[in-house]
Amino acid sequence: MKYFDTHTHYDWAEFDEDRKLLLKKLENTIIVNIGVNGSSNIETIKYTNEYKNVYACLGLHPMNVSTMEDLNNIKEIMNDKVVAIGETGIDYKFPNIELQKEYFIKHINLANDLNLPIVIHCRKAHEEVYNILINNPVNKKGIMHCYSGNLEYAKKFLKLGFYFGFDGPVTRDNKYDEIIKFLPLDKIIVETDAPLMPPFPLDENSRCDSSSLKYIIKKIAKVKNMDIDIVTNQIFLNSKRVYNIK
Repeated sequence: MKYFDTHTHYDWAEFDEDRKLLLKKLENTIIVNIGVNGSSNIETIKYTNEYKNVYACLGLHPMNVSTMEDLNNIKEIMNDKVVAIGETGIDYKFPNIELQKEYFIKHINLANDLNLPIVIHCRKAHEEVYNILINNPVNKKGIMHCYSGNLEYAKKFLKLGFYFGFDGPVTRDNKYDEIIKFLPLDKIIVETDAPLMPPFPLDENSRCDSSSLKYIIKKIAKVKNMDIDIVTNQIFLNSKRVYNIK
């Protein structure tokens, strides 16, 4: 089966010792590496040049907005394997909420300028994120990364045309089942957020990588009571569609 990891951070220090070996093993999996700041974006672009299966999403993570980096720098380094802008959004775990909102809108404007989708990070801020998207529409839509909102907001974001990314937590907590059942299969994608949030049966404190996608897909297929091969194939197609990868 074909796998597509729509959200990874292989430039992080957790992979410094075996990055090349690991990415070689994953050469049959399509991977989108997510930049979180200027240096991370540059490293991500380097991987797109070194590995045929690696694509890039460039941005400034909400945890890093205090650096006040100029997003226009992204235009200077990007290549034709940049498939999205982000991750961006609002996260109440981190300070500078008003600055996070400001940069969220800047990312939307950049995505629209470049005709790319956006990857949205949202934690305990679904109303704020929704309101910003209503007032600042994203032309190419995008992904609600690691979706953690309730069913009410899932309906709202679905109506706006967004896809929903599910990660390791869905294998450990049945609270996501209602949303997975509700969502059309053609709006669901999977992500590891490597090295974070390993799915069951991996140890909860272990490092995660794209080889664990199968556990997330298995849970989604079980919740939807569908054949796992059908689910795997459709999720692969969804991922290519949202990132416009031929």
